[in-house]
Amino acid sequence: MSNPAPSQPETMSNSAPSKAETMSNPAPSKAERKVCYDARDAYFHCLDTNDEDASKCTQLKAALDDVCKKKLWVENFIRRRAYLQFKERSEKFGYIPTERDREFMLPGPNRKTKDST
Repeated sequence: MSNPAPSQPETMSNSAPSKAETMSNPAPSKAERKVCYDARDAYFHCLDTNDEDASKCTQLKAALDDVCKKKLWVENFIRRRAYLQFKERSEKFGYIPTERDREFMLPGPNRKTKDST
C-alpha cells in the first residue's frame, strides 16, 4: 500500500523561516530564556554527575526540550558542550588524532581520500 501524497510540499530544514512563521513565533522573552538556560544547566549538571550517562537524565532532557521552544537551541547547547569538552581535553592532554584522522594524515601515495576505499 502506498502512502498518499502530502497535501503541502515539505520545506527544506535549512531554509529561513517565513515572515508569517517569524511573526507567530516571536523571540523568547528574558524570563523564558532564563527558564531555558536553567533547564539546560540542570541537564548538564546531571550529565556531569552521572559520568555522561544520558539514560539517568531523561526527565531533565524532556524538561529541556519542553521549556526551550526552539529545538535549535537545544541542539546548539549540546553541540557547544561537546565542543567545550573536546577543547578542554585537547588543552589538557594535547590533540590525540583518532584512527580516522590518521588515515587522512598519511603522506604521499598511501594517503587515503574520501573517494578511495
